[in-house]
This record gives sequence, structure tokens and C-alpha cells, in this order.
Amino acid sequence: MQNATTLHCDVAVLGSGPAGLALAAALAERGLAVVCVAPEPRRPWLPTYGMWADEESLLPAGAVAARYPKPRVWLRDDEGLTLSRGYLKLDTPLLQRGLLDRADAAGVRFLDAWAFGIEHVPSGSHFATSAGVTTHAAIVVDASGAGSTALLRDGADIDAHQTAYGAVVEVVEHPYREGEMSFMDFRCVPGADAHGAPSFLYVLPIDAHRLFVEETSLVRVPALPMGALKVRLEARLRHLGIRVLTVHEEEHCSIAMGRALPTRTQRLFGYGAAAAMVHPATGYQLATALRLAPEVADALREGLDSGSPHAAVRFAWDALWSSHRVRSWHLHRFGMAAMCTLDLANTQLFFETFFALRPSDYERYLDGTASPGELSMMMLRLFRSAAKPTQWQLFKHGVGAGRAALWNAAWQGASA
Repeated sequence: MQNATTLHCDVAVLGSGPAGLALAAALAERGLAVVCVAPEPRRPWLPTYGMWADEESLLPAGAVAARYPKPRVWLRDDEGLTLSRGYLKLDTPLLQRGLLDRADAAGVRFLDAWAFGIEHVPSGSHFATSAGVTTHAAIVVDASGAGSTALLRDGADIDAHQTAYGAVVEVVEHPYREGEMSFMDFRCVPGADAHGAPSFLYVLPIDAHRLFVEETSLVRVPALPMGALKVRLEARLRHLGIRVLTVHEEEHCSIAMGRALPTRTQRLFGYGAAAAMVHPATGYQLATALRLAPEVADALREGLDSGSPHAAVRFAWDALWSSHRVRSWHLHRFGMAAMCTLDLANTQLFFETFFALRPSDYERYLDGTASPGELSMMMLRLFRSAAKPTQWQLFKHGVGAGRAALWNAAWQGASA
């Protein structure tokens, strides 16, 4: 195939990450001819992925590396609380292998190349590649990640990032009991500035002497640098009495949280981080991309059956970014921007109130499945219950920089 000069297909998916593979496989399973275009499309993935235990059905078989029925949160004291929702550490190589196997079985073809020069015509789209292959497709999907510059966007991006420094470490011993993991540990360590930018410890125990540890800045403008997070992680582990013997792997994570929504009238379709599917307030995306792939594939298939690539893309945009999902996205974006304004002390107070809500409230907020009405009521309950300093910070944000997000959420509801 690499020696060919032209390639024809129904759908060309640009990108071979989890979102791209999930959608490519779902499309091919619906009888469409699909080509996945990416440089080194089978290159091993490096990130450590986690998700909620009740989302396991979205995963390929065997992709779970460890289960934690007792996720723990620590805020200002050593008591902490246990969440009622279990958590999973994923086996990244097996997750990738499972999604690749599914794509291969469905008949997805892979082209090892960069794509450039996308042009749209009434009958479809075409683009050139670094492999010298011109590809003609009815539909092109940009699933190339948060760095995509091809998609048109409604509004400006916010330069907000979640950053994290992580490592797999061998330790003498650790304090985490069987089935326990640290979802968030915001406790102060000696020398920490209560009025500085907050970060938390995230821990996935592997066995009695190995941990995946990560110091995470939830979201910040500007982003907290890796060097500062590494120093904080080392100080935090010392404070917890965790003596590190060996660092086996290091991980540097930076997630763009503030990308604007894509314009829904454009012919190029987007999926995954390129299409702003990263949860603006938590950074999660994997489960959402796996969950929505069949729905979006159905919409594209239906549109192509009508004989119009333009209709297919319109159906897909409506499926991915329905009015209620757009409203929820704006509410989450309000939450993201509000978190950027909080120092460590106010972040601790905020999450004390957040995790005191009903589990059904904060769980659906965290996984992005809450409806706009549910989000609005949850946010109102949180504001009413919050400590006075936190209320004041949220109020200032709501009447200041956060007004646009709240207005957009309300406007989408009025125009739906």
C-alpha cells in the first residue's frame, strides 16, 4: 500500500491514539472502508491510564492491570475519606493491543504517514501524505490530539493545562492497604505555601514494594512546571515516610484543558482531544472517547447512507456535541477556570464541600455524564454549602472571568 500513489476510502481517521482507534474500529464494524493515517501508528503508548471500575465494559478484554475498590481522598487532615466508586489501573500495552486488534479485525487499514493539505469538495475530501500517497475519502476525521491546528474553533483557547510528574518507584514499604489507592492527597507537606498553587498526590499501588506515584496540578494558568512537581513529589513521599529505593520509569504528562469547541459547520470532523473532548475540569477523556465512538459511528454511517458527506459530518457533530453536551461543557469549563483561581487552602476547602455532596453528584461530575440540569443543581448545592472564603472566590469568578461560560451554558439551553 505504501507504493500506491492514490488511496480511496469512506473515512480517513488522522491519529492512532485511543480515540482515533476506537472510532476507526467502530466505523469499520459498520461496513465502512476506513484508513487510519498516523506516523508510526503502532508505536507503543506511554501514559498510565486510570478509569472508574463501572466503566470497565468499555475496555478491551484483559486491559485492567489492577483494581482498587477503595479510592481514598485526603485534604487537610490524616483521616481522609473513602469513595464509594471503585477505580482501575489499566495495562497500557494491552489496552493498545486490544484496540489495534479490534481495528485489524474490522478491516481498518493503516498508513504510516503525516497528512497535510486537506481539501474538501462536494463528493468528499482529499489530502496528501508524507508517504507520497494521495488519499480520497468521503469524510476526514481529525483525531490527532490536542495539538491539532486543522480544526476551526468557536472562540479562543484558554492556556490552561493539567501537568503531572509521575514515576514507577520501588520502595521499602508503603502505607496503602490492599485495595486502596490515593485518588487525591492535597495534604500540606513541610514548607508548602498554603497560598501557593495547589497540587496533589495520586498513587496506584502495584504490589507491596512498587507504586505508581504522581504529583498532579489539576489545572493552572500558567501550567506548573515538571521540575516543581518533581520536587513536590519527592518532598511529599519523604513526609509520608515512603523511602524510594529505585525509580524504574518516569512520566511527564501535560494535558491541554482549555481548547475551545470546534466549529460544527466545518467539513472536517474532529474526535478526541482535537475536538475538545477532554473534560475541562478533570482532564479525563479515555472513557468518554470509548463510550461515544459507537454513537458517532452510527451518525456518520447514517449520513453516508443518505449520499452526502456534508450531511454525514453534520449528523456526527450533532451526535458528538449535542446542545446538552455543549451546555455541560461550558459548565465544566466554568469549573475549570474557577479552580485556576484557588490557592492550596481554598482548594482544600472546595474539595471538602465537593466530596460532602451526594456520591451520585460528584461521580457524574467527575466522569462528565451529568446533564446540564444536574450540573447546575450540583453547583448550586456546592456553592451554598461551601465555606465563606470559597464562596467569595466562586462569586468573584462567576461575576468576572467566568460570566462567559455561564452565559454560554444558559444560551445553549435557550436556543436548543
